[in-house]
Amino acid sequence: REREIELFLDGQAPSKGVSPDAGEPIDILVGE
Repeated sequence: REREIELFLDGQAPSKGVSPDAGEPIDILVGE
């Protein structure tokens, strides 16, 4: 989980994805 957060903070995560914990789109987490 920490690795995934690390990746999308670094801009390497896919623009569409699902957070394993909250089940929310990564888009929301990156501010889209």
